[in-house]
Amino acid sequence: MSLPHLPRVHKNRSSCLSIFPLCLLAFSLSEAYADTIIVPDRGGGYLQYLQPATEGDGNVILLKGSAQAATGGPWALAGGWAYTGDASNNQIHSDVSATTAISGPIFGGYVDGPNGTGNANNNQIELKNSVTTTIVSSFIYGGYVNSSGNANNNSISLVRVEGATQIIGGYVLAPGNLKEGNAKGNNVELQNSSVAGFVSGALSEAVGDLTGNVVKIENSLIADYVAGANLQMAGNGDTNDNQVLIKNTNIQGSPNGLGVTGGYNISIAGGSADGNVVDVIADSEYGEANLVINKFISGGLIGSVGTADRVGNTNNNQVTLTNTRGNGKLEINGYVAGGANFATGIGDASGNKVFINPPQTGENYLIDIKEYVLGGLVGTAGTGKTNKNLVSIQNSHVTQYITGGYNQGAGQVSASENEVYLKGVSLYDSGVVDGRFVVGGLLSNSEGTGDAYKNKVVLEKSKFTGKYIAGGVSQGTGLVDLNEVSLVDTDVVGFVAGGLDWYGKDVTLTNNKVSVAGGSVVGRVAGARSWTGSDVNFNSVYVQSAKIKAGGENEGHVLGAANQSGGNALNNYVQVQDSQVDGYVAGGFIEHYEGGHYNGKTDNNNVVIENSNVYGNIGGGYNQAGGTLSASGNTVVVKILSTASEISFEAAGFIAGGIIGDKQKGAGVTNSNTVKIINSSSENSFEINGYVAGGYNGGVGEGGASGNIVFIDTARSPNGSNSLVTVGEFVLGGYIGSELADSTPNGDTNKNSVSIQNTQVTTYIAGGYNLGKKGNAVENNVYLKNVTLYDGDDIDGHFVVGGLIGEGSLGNATNNTVTVEDSSLKGKYLAGGVSQGNGLVDKNKTILTNTHVQGFVAGGLDWGDHGNVTLTNNEVWMNGGSVSVVSGESLTGRVVGARSKGSGDVLNNAVHLRNVTIEDGVRGGVSTGNGNVAQNVITIEDSEITGWSNQGGSVAGGYIEAGGNGNTNENSVSIKNTNVAGNVVAGFNQAVGSSDSCNNLVLFEVDPSSTDPSYTAGGFVAGGITGMQSEGAANNNKVTIINTSLVAELNVKGYVAGGFNDGTGNGDSSGNTVWLEAASVSTSKLTVDNFVVGGYLRSGEGSTNGNTVVIKNAAVSGSYIAAGLNEGLGQAQNNSVILENAEVSGGVTGGRVTATPPTSGGRSLNAANSNIGESSENYSALVQNNTINISGKTSVVGRVVGGESLAGNSVTEKPAYIQNNTVVIDDGYVEGGISGGAAVAGNVIGNKVFLNGGTIKGLVYGGTSAGDVKNNVVYLDGRKGIDVTGAWIYGRGRASTGTNGNTLNITNFKGAVQNIGNFDRIDLDLAGLMVREKEPIILLTENQSTNLDNSTIHIHSSRKAIAVTDDSSLADRYEVIKNQSGSLTAFNVIYEKDKLVVVHERGTMEGLYRVEWDGYPDQIGDSIDLVLERVEERPESGTYISNSLAWSRMHMRLHDRFGQAYYIDPFSGEERAAAGWVRQVGSHSHFRAGSDIKTHSRTAVTQIGADLVRNEFNQDVKSVWGIFAGGLYNRSSAKTYSSAQSRSDGYALGVYGTLYTGNSPDDGFYVDSWLLFGHYNNKLWSEDLANFRYKSNGWVWSVESGYTIPLSQSGSKDFNKLIWTFQPEIQLVWDGVKADTTVDKDTETRFKQLGTNNVSLRIGARLHANHMNKGLGFIEGNWIHNTKRAGVQMGTGCKYIKGGRNLAEFRAGLEGHVTKNLLGWATVGVQAGQYGYHNETAQIGLKYMF
Repeated sequence: MSLPHLPRVHKNRSSCLSIFPLCLLAFSLSEAYADTIIVPDRGGGYLQYLQPATEGDGNVILLKGSAQAATGGPWALAGGWAYTGDASNNQIHSDVSATTAISGPIFGGYVDGPNGTGNANNNQIELKNSVTTTIVSSFIYGGYVNSSGNANNNSISLVRVEGATQIIGGYVLAPGNLKEGNAKGNNVELQNSSVAGFVSGALSEAVGDLTGNVVKIENSLIADYVAGANLQMAGNGDTNDNQVLIKNTNIQGSPNGLGVTGGYNISIAGGSADGNVVDVIADSEYGEANLVINKFISGGLIGSVGTADRVGNTNNNQVTLTNTRGNGKLEINGYVAGGANFATGIGDASGNKVFINPPQTGENYLIDIKEYVLGGLVGTAGTGKTNKNLVSIQNSHVTQYITGGYNQGAGQVSASENEVYLKGVSLYDSGVVDGRFVVGGLLSNSEGTGDAYKNKVVLEKSKFTGKYIAGGVSQGTGLVDLNEVSLVDTDVVGFVAGGLDWYGKDVTLTNNKVSVAGGSVVGRVAGARSWTGSDVNFNSVYVQSAKIKAGGENEGHVLGAANQSGGNALNNYVQVQDSQVDGYVAGGFIEHYEGGHYNGKTDNNNVVIENSNVYGNIGGGYNQAGGTLSASGNTVVVKILSTASEISFEAAGFIAGGIIGDKQKGAGVTNSNTVKIINSSSENSFEINGYVAGGYNGGVGEGGASGNIVFIDTARSPNGSNSLVTVGEFVLGGYIGSELADSTPNGDTNKNSVSIQNTQVTTYIAGGYNLGKKGNAVENNVYLKNVTLYDGDDIDGHFVVGGLIGEGSLGNATNNTVTVEDSSLKGKYLAGGVSQGNGLVDKNKTILTNTHVQGFVAGGLDWGDHGNVTLTNNEVWMNGGSVSVVSGESLTGRVVGARSKGSGDVLNNAVHLRNVTIEDGVRGGVSTGNGNVAQNVITIEDSEITGWSNQGGSVAGGYIEAGGNGNTNENSVSIKNTNVAGNVVAGFNQAVGSSDSCNNLVLFEVDPSSTDPSYTAGGFVAGGITGMQSEGAANNNKVTIINTSLVAELNVKGYVAGGFNDGTGNGDSSGNTVWLEAASVSTSKLTVDNFVVGGYLRSGEGSTNGNTVVIKNAAVSGSYIAAGLNEGLGQAQNNSVILENAEVSGGVTGGRVTATPPTSGGRSLNAANSNIGESSENYSALVQNNTINISGKTSVVGRVVGGESLAGNSVTEKPAYIQNNTVVIDDGYVEGGISGGAAVAGNVIGNKVFLNGGTIKGLVYGGTSAGDVKNNVVYLDGRKGIDVTGAWIYGRGRASTGTNGNTLNITNFKGAVQNIGNFDRIDLDLAGLMVREKEPIILLTENQSTNLDNSTIHIHSSRKAIAVTDDSSLADRYEVIKNQSGSLTAFNVIYEKDKLVVVHERGTMEGLYRVEWDGYPDQIGDSIDLVLERVEERPESGTYISNSLAWSRMHMRLHDRFGQAYYIDPFSGEERAAAGWVRQVGSHSHFRAGSDIKTHSRTAVTQIGADLVRNEFNQDVKSVWGIFAGGLYNRSSAKTYSSAQSRSDGYALGVYGTLYTGNSPDDGFYVDSWLLFGHYNNKLWSEDLANFRYKSNGWVWSVESGYTIPLSQSGSKDFNKLIWTFQPEIQLVWDGVKADTTVDKDTETRFKQLGTNNVSLRIGARLHANHMNKGLGFIEGNWIHNTKRAGVQMGTGCKYIKGGRNLAEFRAGLEGHVTKNLLGWATVGVQAGQYGYHNETAQIGLKYMF
């Protein structure tokens, strides 16, 4: 026979084969041979068999020595061979100790039939030399098949064997054509051996799989590659689940590049390399020399073969490299890969693992990888996934790159959920950066589409120098999401990113994360970075105890996400702790791209920095794009904690929440950003070299910077003085402006907030700073505490502002607020809102506390040159501190509510000062141009207005400087416990032309809290002044000067005037009020050194009407007191003077017309002139409705006249009219004369004098004149027992506004009324007020006065009031107005009348009251009356009782659930052992509760039950036992003149039992009983109660008995035969359901149920008419008695139901069969009792018999 051929020699990846003839040498197990076997040469390559040849299976060769051919010819040693058939289960064994040699190939099993079929399985080759070496000069194959067949489970074990050229566990070869065969489960083990070629567990070129093969090599040397399995190009199959274990072995590798691989697959047709394992170990047995793997190591490898339709994966492979030696490296001169798929076609490289884990030895890395490490790779020609790969490396060096999943494929690809863990790893290639990186998942093909998702990279105590480190990278199209990079104590030179778009096409990067803990990064750190303009959202960076450095081309930046060329950077996060950053830090960053015009948003990013130095800028959202963009919703938090290790920290650039670059052409918004800078350490400082901004918008076009927040909070230094945070430039909430030439940004800077504490700022602080062409600065807030604003002596460009509109801009600065505490500020100005352009400055506030300002303080400011700015509703609040002058700087040292330089109005502005020192002056509103200055307010308390260099020190509410044009109306000044060096005026008008100063108010007060012994107003005090160049009015002004201190004095050096019209021409000075008051004459002193006038008119023809002067406990040493003083011709009407405990040394008049200007020496009111001039009207003088009120211990030495005229007479054509003037004397001392109206010769008509007390010395006149005197009245009210000789009641007083003809309506007055006058009408509203009996409704003592000026008071009420009393009754009248310590004033206010229902808090009654009310909270005083109209019972008691009655509707009777049931079916004779039933009841009740509370109730009850047990004790006695449940629905209403409603809903559960004789209870005697437990939720509501809720529950028990008495039978046919029976019944029901005792929170009424534990007794009878057991009809009558009456206790009052104890009841119904097993019944009934009680009931029921 011919011999088989030598197998083809595999050389690396080459498929080149050589064929040699050979002979086979076969041995049997039983033979024994010498040490050396010589194979003789027979010629032609044939050998003689030593025994009969045995082909096939089961041969054993035992070698004791060498084996070689005699002449060296080719030969082979085979355990078994076959040409056709198997060569399996053969063994070759050699166990020697001497040096031996085997010169030919060795086969465990050999099958060589190219056209045949056969297997070479389970063969064994074991060559072992225990001492020296066995030399094999050819290859060794465990199983060899050169046909269609398998080579499985073969094994090769070599110990001390050298020289073999190839070692293959199982080899399937099919030359010429593709055969089929597997190579599985083969095992190759080498120890202390060397191989001249490669080692492979399996090798194949056939169609079949190479799986489960194992190669183990220890302490050996391999000259070529090592593979667990190797599938060649001609083959087709998988190389899966193979293992390679290499220990202390050098692998030189193939010259063509092959190294170590678990499964190697270069099949062109297809196949995978999955689940392979490679372990490389270097341990102490090897020594200290380096161990070298000269080529790559790969768990699974598919070569660069195949076509586009090839399918094959390299998944779930594992590579482990271990070097446990202290010295000596494991060198890998190629790459290391878990699974590498270089094939063309479709295939994945997923789930692979690489473990490189030597121990730590400092800088001596024990494993050195000269190329790269990757978990899974898909090559450039493939398409597939590189997912869930793992790379774990410790204490090693890698030269090129490391990646978990590396996908170079095109088409649909992915690189997701890969992980890279590096510890003690160095990646460094001297001088080389490109191509050096660490990546979790990498998509590198620009034609690839897919995701890099959820990859993770961790570096610990490692070093990296390269291009980048990234969790996920894409250079194609897709999503880079949820990737993570973590650096721990690692030094990096390069770029670090969680997700990276590395010049891809369209990559979205989201949810990527970088964490840096310890170590350093020389380069940029970013959560995600996009180069292509895609979105980078929800990424994050965490840096702790690390240094991010700049160096070379590396910037040292930390970015949550970065973008270039457009796209968004949203919702990214950066956290830096205990670290150093050389570059800038940004949450979301879009870089500027030269020449690019891209859109993008950097919104909702977050940056947190703790205990760190940042030497660049810090931004939450940093946008340098050039298109449509935004940087909004970002947050920056910078913290210096007490745990900080450094003394000082620095931010070298700016800090901003959202930024749009100021040199780009982008347009957008920087809204809703937040910057928080917090230094909680009292030892550490933080220096910010640049600015701080919430939103900084440097773009062009439409944009905005609104809703931003800046918060700087730091602890105080130990000495309390040094600022621990310094800002080198400015602080901004929101900013709009562009540095580009010809840019026109538009937009708002609204609702920004700046809060700063313990900080020094160099230049300025602004909430909203708008330098756009058009836009607003609205609702910005600035809060400063312990802040220093200082930059030496330079104050230009230094300011604090809430909202600012730039030069020439159009927009509003409104609703801005600046709040400053404990600070020191030096600058040009400090203002709530500022405009340098055109628009509105409105509702801005400046609030200062314990703050020292060198400069100008304003609420609103027009700081432009030619704008039109209206300033309204701006405010300054200052408590503590000072405002001082800066030498050489105008306006400094001044506080102003608002100031205008243009033509706009200045309205409703305010200044509030307390405990401050103001060096120059105070203005509520100022105009230097053309505009009105009106409704401005000043309040000053415990302060000093000092003036400086003998100038300044004045206070003006509204001020128009000389040369302007406008009105100063409705301004007010309030000064308390304060010294004022200059004048005090509410409205000061020095305009030219027709200009008014009206409705102004001054309050100058000293109270018991004062600390100085004396206070001074150094000049005059006036409400409104019209200057000498003006022609206008000074009307309705008011001056109040009060000293309530018990020790301090108050002195006014100049005059006091309400309205002072010093103008030329005609004008008025009307409606003005002057109020002077001290606590008491004996303990305090209020003095005025000059005259007091309410309204003054210098000349011309005009009016001084409606003026009021009130003086209490004060002394006036001037020449006169006049309410209305007209030095020209015209009117003096409705003026009033009120004096209480006053000391007056001159005359007193309510209204006066003199017709002569004053001389230089003034005029005395005691002089009398007559017939001086005539007016253009039909009178020369009209003096009417003037009043004077004198009370207390007032001393007047001089004439007292209600109205007076020195002009005209009663008989000329134009007489004088003095009418309806009033003088009221309540108390005091008057000497000199009293007159309601007075004239030299005029008509004095309708004047009144009211005398209610006091001491009067002198005459009291209703009117006095040489002319007509008529209709003058004097009223006296003596209910106080006041001496009328010293008091006046006047018709007008205490109001600065009002109308003539006032009406005074006061009822049930029970207090000391000091002064009440000139109210037009009074009405009261007591909405929701708690009133109390036996207390005065109106009580006005001598410490306060009431002035009611021509004002109609309109009052209305919307809900009931609650009466608080000591008993159960309601009072007829409650006193509401109580003026014991305050004043009362009304100003032309109209109120509608209303009526009030007052509910008794302790009882069941309520009353209807008429309501009267005087005064609003902002006015001085109050007047409230309640007058009872009627009393009714509260309807809630009826609804409460109705609820308790509703619970009893759950009661039942036997027939309510029985329905003609029976035990034995009378028709079929069947027993009915069980039944189920349901009934529905509806009822309507009507009853009365209390006296006349009509109550209606609608109740529905649903019950369902089951007869569970039916027993027959004997033929006569039977029983039924069951359970039931029910639900209650009740709605009730009750009504008196008002109404209430209630509801009760609940359930009940119960059991029942019945004993009876006969077939049913209607046949004889029965006893029925049931027990239930009910629970109910109840609610009442009415006009008084808003959903008062309570619960009730309890047990109810019933026992009932009846007996059926046969009467007769009627009818003889089936259709009319009836059996008549009579059934008396009795039932007792005990009801234990009780309600919670609850207090209603609205009315404080305590509700308690009455009539609990009621026992109901029912006695009655039924008359039945039974129609042959098919159905019956009945009528029923009952008497029902209740032992308790249902009721309720409300507070202390009780109400009960009427007519519910004894009831008569009638019922009728039908019972019968609906179907054979279904019974039904229907019942109607009515109950009636006394007092109209009745209840109607309807019921239906069904029972099913089982």
